[in-house]
Amino acid sequence: MTGALLSSALVVEWVVQPPEPERALAEQVLGPVQRLPMPGAPAFQAGNAVMLFFDETGVQGPLRGAVVVDGGSIRSVIILDARDGPDRQVIQRSGLADRFRGLPARPPVVVDAISGASASSQKVIAAVNRRLKEWQEWPR
Repeated sequence: MTGALLSSALVVEWVVQPPEPERALAEQVLGPVQRLPMPGAPAFQAGNAVMLFFDETGVQGPLRGAVVVDGGSIRSVIILDARDGPDRQVIQRSGLADRFRGLPARPPVVVDAISGASASSQKVIAAVNRRLKEWQEWPR
């Protein structure tokens, strides 16, 4: 009897467990997605669009985000967590992510860093370029 209850509890936990946050965000941005078996941070695809997550160590903490590629161009860069700069919000409010929009999704992608968090900006730019390179080199 105890074994049956334990099995039921495990099944219920597995069934009602919410999807990983990266998948939820990818589905919010791209619609229904499938996870790609790329190494490193999560990656998802919906049609011709992909969402490639990245993690980087910033000057004052983690830098987490994602680059969305559609049709060979960068649709957007989303900054999820960046604690650098005098107010810990400078990367999110700086417009750095907007500077990637429409650029070819081929590294090296070059955008200007922002003042007040130039080291962190460079780390975000490097993370985007690294993830795009991994995407290009990943065997499909």
